[in-house]
Amino acid sequence: MGARNYLVIECKSGVTTDRLRRRDAEQLAHSVNWFTEEYDNTCTATPVLVHKTKLLARDATAPPGTCIITAEQLDQLRTAIRSAAVALGDAGTWRNPDAVGTQLTHHRLNGYSMISAYAVLPRRPPGR
Repeated sequence: MGARNYLVIECKSGVTTDRLRRRDAEQLAHSVNWFTEEYDNTCTATPVLVHKTKLLARDATAPPGTCIITAEQLDQLRTAIRSAAVALGDAGTWRNPDAVGTQLTHHRLNGYSMISAYAVLPRRPPGR
């Protein structure tokens, strides 16, 4: 993402449950721990889980700073990527770095703007 900031992403495309299970949260935590061991302390990671839901199971705890790309946000992200690609292809500017940068910015596909646009924070279901 630039400036020694990275995304650590786990995709759970095959899930069928309506909650983010403990084992899925633990897998993301394991990946974040790997990142911490492999990269020096000048690097930071944002944990991202692509999952059907943002709702945590009662026994699940997401790593600090976790963002979730739910099915709804994933659809929005796909649409944005396609729109940017079509715009670049139609204009014949896909080889122009400035045009690519403009499309990435316009569709919120760069750096933290992508996370703020297409990810949500995990949460506990109501009443728990």
